[in-house]
Formats: sequence, structure tokens, C-alpha cells
Amino acid sequence: NYVIDHNINEKKIYFNNDLTVGYPVDQETNTITVLEKRRNSFEKISEDSVLVYCFGGSTMWGSGVRDEHTIPGFLNSLKENDKYQFLNFGIPAFGSTQELLKLTNLITSGNIPDKVILYDGAVDIVSAQVRIVNKPMDKGRLLSIITALYKLSNSHVVVNGLSQRIKSIKNKSSKSDYKLKAEDKILIEKAIEKYFSNIALIKHLGEIYNFDVYAFFQPFLLSGIEYRNNNLDKFENNTYLSNDLKTLKIIESFYTQVSNLKKDEKWFFDISDIFVKKQIVGNYFDDVHLGPKANKLIAEEIYKNIID
Repeated sequence: NYVIDHNINEKKIYFNNDLTVGYPVDQETNTITVLEKRRNSFEKISEDSVLVYCFGGSTMWGSGVRDEHTIPGFLNSLKENDKYQFLNFGIPAFGSTQELLKLTNLITSGNIPDKVILYDGAVDIVSAQVRIVNKPMDKGRLLSIITALYKLSNSHVVVNGLSQRIKSIKNKSSKSDYKLKAEDKILIEKAIEKYFSNIALIKHLGEIYNFDVYAFFQPFLLSGIEYRNNNLDKFENNTYLSNDLKTLKIIESFYTQVSNLKKDEKWFFDISDIFVKKQIVGNYFDDVHLGPKANKLIAEEIYKNIID
């Protein structure tokens, strides 16, 4: 079974080293291929290649989709000029902090890119309030995700479930509404400060080592952007509403504030509302991960903003 196999394969590949500088171990399975300590994105590197390092969490890595349907996989298939080669350095559960450390580790090892793509947002706020775990899903939840994945998949593609799950806060709020408390606001403020500090440090590394940096603020179902604009299908609506109200309010506030703070930065691109702007629904198969068509749309948006 493809879905079960992929779930098992991802659990084997995750975090074989320290989380901050970890990497997947090279291996080829029937669902995932890892080459040179990164997921295969079909890059063809030559002496005149422009190397574009793609950083992110499981959404960049491509949980739930085949190698060719990850964001870097699509970027390599979209490119008009073969000199641009997109390398997938996404690692499940990585946020901007881990990416800063990972990039620093690569640079000190002599691996200096020409361009860097950062694709973040979800992990930076989720990791500030809940614990990310790597464990099997309950059968009911897995079945729900599989159903959504089959709906999102192309007719010739079977996309798969994921093992990396976001664990919601245990005590669900019974209130019909939730107002952010002082400690919530402090948590959000610190998460925003940390996120901007990390990407600013990466931008500064680019200035020192002469590579361009492009930060993309990713779409996230739990941000409420699609929900507030009634731009979701039944599965997405139910998935959003099944989450803890406090968690939703914190994520919504984080996303709103980040979107309002970086509008004038030429290297920062807020694509968190891309599905609303395009009026496309049925993009997510869980809280944050996307199917092939949505990943292709993200790749197209990234591509047009970074290619000279």
C-alpha cells in the first residue's frame, strides 16, 4: 500500500542527526528518494549552474507527495533556463531557526549557494506553542487524510499520508470564542521577533557570502485566511474547525501581524493568501500540507519572483 509505505519510509528518513543540523540519510524507496543528504528534486548540476537552496519544513520537503511533486521538484520542471538548479534542503519540523543553523553549517563546509529560498511560517508559530511529534496516526485520522489525498491527486498520481503531525493542545476550549490573554500575546510577539531575526540573519549571511535571499511566508490552513474568506472545501472547513480555538486565535494573530509588518521588503513575499487570490479550494490534505496542484502553484509563484 503506497500510503502506508510512504508513512513508514518518512519515519525512517527523519532526523538521523541533531535536529538543528540534521539531514536525511541517502536511500531510495518506492515512495521517496534521498540523494546527497537531501530529497531528490531532479536537479542537474554543472559548472555553470546557478544553485538555489530551498529551505523549509515538511511542506518544502514534500510530505504527502512524490519527489517530482515537491515544490523544488516543480521548480526544476518549470525553469526556462537550465542554469538554475533548485536543491531541496527542506526537513520536516524545521523552522527558520533550524534553517539558519543548517545554512550556516553548509556555508562553513564550503557549500555556498547563489540564491536561497526560505518557505516558512507554520512551524515558527506552531513550535512556539505546541509540541511537534513523530508518531503513527490513529486509523480514523489517517483514513480522513487518505481520502483528501486521493481527491487532490492527479489521475496518474497517488499521493500519500504523512507521519509528521502537529499535536494540538490537550484541553479543548468549550467556549464559543476565545480572547487572547497576556501570555498569548507575549508568545506571539516572541515568535514574530524570532522569525524576523532569523530571516534577517540569513539575509545578512547572503550579503557577506554574496548570495540572494528570498523569504516566502507560506499559506497555512490554520491561519484562518481561507476560512474567513469562505475559500475552502468541506474537508478543509472541517479540518480547520476541528482544531483548538486558542491555537487558531494565536496562529491567526501571528499571521496577521507578520503580513502587516513586511509589506515594503523587496525580498520578502507574503503568499499566505495565494489560494484566496486565485480563488482555488481543495489545496490542503491536512492542517498545512498541500497536494501536487497546490505545490505547483506555489512553485510558479516562487519562480516568477526570484528569476532575473
